[in-house]
Amino acid sequence: MAGMRHAQATVLTLLLTVQVCVAALSLYQSLVTLAGYLNEAKRKATFLRDDQLRPLLSQAQAVVQRGLKEAYLVDGTGKLMTRGERSYLFDFEPLTPQQLRLASEGNTVLIPDWKNNEFRALIRLEAYADRYLYVTRTVDGSILSLLDITLSMSARTLYDPPRSIMTIDLSTQFIGTCTGLLKAEGRVIRAGQTTIFCEGEARSGTGELVAKAIGTFRARSAK
Repeated sequence: MAGMRHAQATVLTLLLTVQVCVAALSLYQSLVTLAGYLNEAKRKATFLRDDQLRPLLSQAQAVVQRGLKEAYLVDGTGKLMTRGERSYLFDFEPLTPQQLRLASEGNTVLIPDWKNNEFRALIRLEAYADRYLYVTRTVDGSILSLLDITLSMSARTLYDPPRSIMTIDLSTQFIGTCTGLLKAEGRVIRAGQTTIFCEGEARSGTGELVAKAIGTFRARSAK
């Protein structure tokens, strides 16, 4: 086709440092601070009920906000007992038995949720007989953005001179996690006059697969 390069020349690799570790550290610090506040309140008032904990949870959440999205208290079965300010029931993600078991053993449990662009964390409240603090923090969509850019740039390299590329559809499957260097590669798998189909993946610095994507793109007409 006139004005188009061969599809074999469309492999493109981009590198991006994803600041996931910063988000995870901030969430951990907020979790520990909030848990300490609630534990101290319990030690001062032994007979605190769950309904009395809600204002305390909201107050502490405001102090240590640091990007916290929600804060909940659950029991050892994962049942929601009370929630903080702007912590809505429809946002509550159920916990698995494994996550609850790890927390009951004294671990701080970090739960990445790339599909929803957030981290969740769980910790046992030592001053309580059966209560766990469960919080969430939004993280940016760096992986999704990186794949979108990589695939669209792969499509763009088909044209000489280059054309602007518009994303029509992008389907992403999140498989693993990454806390450092992220490498994305995109390829054109089929192309028409203006519609291009691409695929690609994002891998960690050690080569582990983090996400896969398939996208449909449209090239704008050259002016």
